[in-house]
Amino acid sequence: MIRRLRQLDVPSLAVVVLCAMVAIGAMPGCSGPGPVAATRPAASQPAPTVDAPAATAPARPSVTIAATQPVKGADLFPLRKAAGMYDITRDDKLTPGVPYKLEPDAANGWTLAIGDLRVVNLRLDPDGSVLVTREDELGDNLSVTYTPAIRMLPATLTPSQPQEFDCQLVVRSMKDQSVRDKGDCRYTVEYLGTQQVQTPAGEFTAAMVRTTRQMNLNLASVRVTMLTAYVPEKGVVVQRVEEVRRMLGLFSSKSSEESRLAR
Repeated sequence: MIRRLRQLDVPSLAVVVLCAMVAIGAMPGCSGPGPVAATRPAASQPAPTVDAPAATAPARPSVTIAATQPVKGADLFPLRKAAGMYDITRDDKLTPGVPYKLEPDAANGWTLAIGDLRVVNLRLDPDGSVLVTREDELGDNLSVTYTPAIRMLPATLTPSQPQEFDCQLVVRSMKDQSVRDKGDCRYTVEYLGTQQVQTPAGEFTAAMVRTTRQMNLNLASVRVTMLTAYVPEKGVVVQRVEEVRRMLGLFSSKSSEESRLAR
């Protein structure tokens, strides 16, 4: 997500998730490479398609998920030591085998590092929610902090019951910590049910979670839509991120990113 903010420079202001996202993820965060195979939804309700070339079947997790039953956020993205690789496509450019590592940090939280691309700071809330406190985009030397922390995964997610939250965000330079921009963010997290997804690391029954973030900054507005496939005890196996940015109400642009578990 932060990479996108880099393009809205203030003067060099550019997303996590992470995220991140977040992720990030990250997840985390966030254009699929090559041909993709059709997926088979396991939920009765329609869910967006997330797919990739198939590989060998992975071991079945001990925590199971059901299309019509609530799931716990901490089961979908467990905060414990982990490492592997993602194939990441950013703006139609594929980078295969990007290493990631999740490990505890000195502040009683967790750090998810994805190659030399980004670092996401995470922690587990007492209520069981998985939180994102900060996202760093290393290539652009920008960081975003959230107050209160973003709920990447609420404590409990119930199918077709979106949860809405608000927070404030500050974008800083990682070089001198100067503030580049700030504003507010309203975001929604929704559990869509389960779906079969295929990745280079194997085929999974995944919990599909859609997150939308509307960020209103001083110089721009950014809308981020993330579709993430989580597997209990494994975390993110596929994530697609689409962004629409509007600069000072004068023009808009779109971008996308996809991460797929490779190992």
